[in-house]
Amino acid sequence: MRLAYCVRAVFPQHGYGGLERSASALMRHLLMQGTDIALYTRALPVGEPIAMPPGAAGNLAVRTARYGRLPLPPNGIPARLTNYRAFVEDMGRQVRSAALRGKVDGIYAHGLCAWGVRRAQEWGVPLVANPHGMEEFKITDPLKRLAYAPFRSWVAAGCKAADRVVATDYSMQDEVSRLLGVDVAKVVVLPNGVDIEEIKSSVDGQVRSDLVARWPILGGKDGALIGISVGRLEANKGFEHLLQALSLIKAQLKASWRWFFVGGGSLRQSLDELAGRLGLGDNVVFVGKLSDMELHSLFSLCNLFAHPSLYEGSSLVTLEAMAHALPVVASAVGGIPDKLREGETGFLVPPGDEAALAERILWLAKHPQERVTMGERGEQLARGKFSWERVAKLTRELFEELIEEKAACRGQEAAG
Repeated sequence: MRLAYCVRAVFPQHGYGGLERSASALMRHLLMQGTDIALYTRALPVGEPIAMPPGAAGNLAVRTARYGRLPLPPNGIPARLTNYRAFVEDMGRQVRSAALRGKVDGIYAHGLCAWGVRRAQEWGVPLVANPHGMEEFKITDPLKRLAYAPFRSWVAAGCKAADRVVATDYSMQDEVSRLLGVDVAKVVVLPNGVDIEEIKSSVDGQVRSDLVARWPILGGKDGALIGISVGRLEANKGFEHLLQALSLIKAQLKASWRWFFVGGGSLRQSLDELAGRLGLGDNVVFVGKLSDMELHSLFSLCNLFAHPSLYEGSSLVTLEAMAHALPVVASAVGGIPDKLREGETGFLVPPGDEAALAERILWLAKHPQERVTMGERGEQLARGKFSWERVAKLTRELFEELIEEKAACRGQEAAG
């Protein structure tokens, strides 16, 4: 099977976000399962080629399209409306040429890349589009929503032209259909995955020791609650509500508890100031951005994960927390309900409900053995249902089905 694999950015060459990580992980496992991939993406940084996974049975060819015609911040609105649009159109021309020469059996397009290959049906190859979290469709700020209107239109048009549109969770099927205006019958669930062994191998003994030396409470000698939240420090992640929830229960928690916030963003200073006003200054730590090794080493030293997002896509970070056997308290938004089994691996709360968030965190703080048990169940669930090996297998099966359908249609047309 030969796939054109279209994505604006890959991990770690272009970025460390959820899209980059999931796109790269799926590609890696498709290669391991014998899929030949022509990767269409931005130019790779000098000296940072994509390493083939050990024992890969498929072949990888990297094709680049120009990105960045204007010197704009890569993830801002102006860049998405200009640089990103021009990039996917350039990429689409390259994929079209390969498809018409019989070099491609199918196309997998991430995000706006679906717009660039929206004429795949004319080229005779099936198209699977993955819109990911669709945060641009969920923005509530009137000015931002207006600015993103063209982007939403392009993404929706690309997905409408696809043979199948990916929802990363069953709980998002109706949302994907509604927001994109596509027939729900075209929406197929292919979850984001997690590579537990790779995550565990990222935990480093020396880094753990350095973290414990910096924050001795991480040594875990007194059984204190050590919480962690990971994400951009922006309004949609709901960290303000988590701080308010912690303030409601601070008197009932041991004085030595800590909560670590990992990530950068525009609200860093205001959240730090809010923690001070709420009397949480000694218990809340904003650590900023961390490397993969630092993040997973810190994860391994904590005993509770909270994700109070107000809206969400698939939430890869929730799977990463589960891979570290942490119980989860999270908002019931996006794809999180597919990952969290209520009362078994953690608790779901309504987004923005500070009282419910506080109640669940306090219960887990008072029941350390249940924290361990829930975390273990979460790791088992992540290993069984959300492994990248399983997701790659499902993806291959989907393309095999679509390729057969295209071949049958061509046969009928020739017979007619």
